[in-house]
Amino acid sequence: MTGIDFSQLTKKKPEKRLLKNIRRSFGRSKSSGRITVRHKGGGVKKLYRIIEFAETRVDYPAKIIALEYDPNRTAFIALIEYSDNKEKQYIIAPQNLKVGDEVIFSANKDIVLNSGNRT
Repeated sequence: MTGIDFSQLTKKKPEKRLLKNIRRSFGRSKSSGRITVRHKGGGVKKLYRIIEFAETRVDYPAKIIALEYDPNRTAFIALIEYSDNKEKQYIIAPQNLKVGDEVIFSANKDIVLNSGNRT
């Protein structure tokens, strides 16, 4: 049986600006609030982490600040900070990515240099 190595994680609290509250219905109707589907509900309230999938910042190097846990998916997420204007975003962390590594989203760069680079 395999387990998850949580010793890689470096940050306990998520970046507040990159969080979003998603309303869950818990089996209740929107209009009346009454239970319409039985055996739903409970669980723990989770905030959604906004992940950058669109690669809007192409050809800008970014540095990995932290590796974090995401309750909405099985993969860890990485908090990156761009070097030009200090903008922060979350990406899904590939294997063997460490804090301090530099990643870039580019069509021209060699993606073999680092596991976090992508085209």
